[in-house]
Amino acid sequence: MRGGRPLPRAYDPRVPHPPPALAWAGGSLAAVLVVGLLGPSAAVPPLGRNGNAGTVVVTALLAAAVVAGIAAVLLGLRAGRAPRGAPWLAAAAVTALVAVSPVGNADVLSYAAYGRVGVTRADPYATPPQPSRDPVRQQVEDPWRTTPSVYGPLATLEQIAVARSSGTGRCRAPSRRSTACCSGWSGCCCGAGPPAAQSGCGG
Repeated sequence: MRGGRPLPRAYDPRVPHPPPALAWAGGSLAAVLVVGLLGPSAAVPPLGRNGNAGTVVVTALLAAAVVAGIAAVLLGLRAGRAPRGAPWLAAAAVTALVAVSPVGNADVLSYAAYGRVGVTRADPYATPPQPSRDPVRQQVEDPWRTTPSVYGPLATLEQIAVARSSGTGRCRAPSRRSTACCSGWSGCCCGAGPPAAQSGCGG
């Protein structure tokens, strides 16, 4: 006891989180996945296109994802312990996220385009993605269409490597780029194929 209050429980990674924390985390992940699966919208490139969901629906889903995520974190901190198999749960979440269209912005399209510039032996720091007939470079959105790369040499080498392995598939390169980024952030390696449900992504 300290000041009349019980001491916090010791951290024990072998003891799983109470179900509510994982349930809230799963709900947050599910909301983001639904936004990605719905296709082009205010949050999924090509941004601003009228896809399967309107702006209100997408905004509501993303707001719910944020609220559920905050609830999961607060419940997890209150419990004071991590769920059993946390790295595997993180890997599963990352795999699910890179299997759908990128959510939140269209930056991943510019990453793929800079890689394609490098593959053609042009200088990504001097050559913008457009104008070009390359199908990957044509996907880039403003303001990056006419902006050369602003990323460091290591990021540029990664973009070129992903572009070499992806070819000119319109969705393959962004998907693999997302996989590479998320794998680095999570400290685990995971792969996913292109979002086949998205228009134009079947090959």
